[in-house]
Amino acid sequence: MKKTVISKISQWGNSFGLRLPRNFVTTSNISLERPLEISLGTRGSIVVREIKKSGVNLSKDYFIKAFKIGKPVNAKEYEWGTPQGREIW
Repeated sequence: MKKTVISKISQWGNSFGLRLPRNFVTTSNISLERPLEISLGTRGSIVVREIKKSGVNLSKDYFIKAFKIGKPVNAKEYEWGTPQGREIW
């Protein structure tokens, strides 16, 4: 496998996208649809790392399953202050 390839950044809506070759993704063990951490490295480089599971499962499926079996879900309610725009509460 080549360790370097030439690619370019393209417009993707209001953001930018970078196409990664399949062998880069499969070799690095980065999974599709998993959250990534993107940071600036040294000398203008961009570092992309997959965020490993923390052991805390807060997915939609987790909450649906917990609700169906009556398991309590440790969810917190936050006070965000008074409405600042046209929010309807």
